[in-house]
Amino acid sequence: MIALKAHGYHGGTAEDRDVRELLSALVEKHFPDSIRTCSQYFSLLLEYANMGSAQCDHLLSLDLFPRLVSFLIGPAGAAPRWTVSQTRQLGDLHSLLARLVLARLPAPLPVDPSSPLSSLPSSPLSSEDPGAAERPATPLPPRVDSASAAVETPEGLLYGPRADDYVREVITALRDTSWRPELVVRLLVTASREQRRFSERLVTAIMRSFGSIPCNELRHLSLTLGELVSLEDSCQRQRLDIILEGVPAQEPAEPVEGMLGMIRLTSGANSRRAYQCIKFLVSAAARSGGLKARLLSATERWLWAIQWLRSQMTELGELWDAPDSAAADSNDDSSGRMFRRTTSAQMTLDECSRLFTVEDAEMEIVSGGGDVN
Repeated sequence: MIALKAHGYHGGTAEDRDVRELLSALVEKHFPDSIRTCSQYFSLLLEYANMGSAQCDHLLSLDLFPRLVSFLIGPAGAAPRWTVSQTRQLGDLHSLLARLVLARLPAPLPVDPSSPLSSLPSSPLSSEDPGAAERPATPLPPRVDSASAAVETPEGLLYGPRADDYVREVITALRDTSWRPELVVRLLVTASREQRRFSERLVTAIMRSFGSIPCNELRHLSLTLGELVSLEDSCQRQRLDIILEGVPAQEPAEPVEGMLGMIRLTSGANSRRAYQCIKFLVSAAARSGGLKARLLSATERWLWAIQWLRSQMTELGELWDAPDSAAADSNDDSSGRMFRRTTSAQMTLDECSRLFTVEDAEMEIVSGGGDVN
């Protein structure tokens, strides 16, 4: 890895014979066959791909992409290949796949300055990469609908018959909060633009997980969902429908609860999840006028949610004032089910007041209107 970095820093290119032979040998003769041996291998290839577009083209020319996909999702019709604990070894694999797919796009999406992604390192495949402006653009096609479409290409992976398998694996990986998923999030947002089928598939899968997994595994899913909410295209309404209202049962799939319903359903025995829903909606509405308008149109349910949060903050006031209250576990980083009053929760309530009460007096969030039953 160090040798590859030094080679790039000293003016070496992907066309150099030694580099090509080394990478060819790695792909053809040393591809991992076990979860126990894959972490450093994928880390090395990711470091190489991050050097720029020429390196991505080189890896694609070695037919690496289909091998990566096969390792990740396995054969068609198989059960999920990796457990949540095993995905801790696969963060670099997901990032490498995302890097290679993004390398085929004509240009990366601009990052909203208010997005959490804006504080992350810029993509080596952005305009800062001198090769990016020169390499010919290879845009993704609208869809790959044929049942015989392969997953050997980025197009097939995202829009072909194995797209559900890929979405399943990437969401499992996003439950792990120990890695940085910015490349994967950018890929998911890019692949969702003007792609209603992929958008609905992805958001439905995220919302299904949002209602079932431990709250301390929601961080990266919330990040991804927030970026999708902020994506303004012809599919935004469908994405907001799923996030707020859910999806009815469609055999064999169970119904998926939307966040407005999830807040009320979990406000008792799983109040930490109800709070996570409110926190997400407040944060996303600060960046998305479309979501804010939808919440204002659902005044009764949204007012109930905010009044519930205020009542929780009031009821837990004595605990907050206790000498050991600072030791209370975070609502974000622990697996507990019950809401705890924290500084972050107060900031969420204050932000909601700023967003919704000044312009819409009917919300009455600050004045205390409305009852929580």
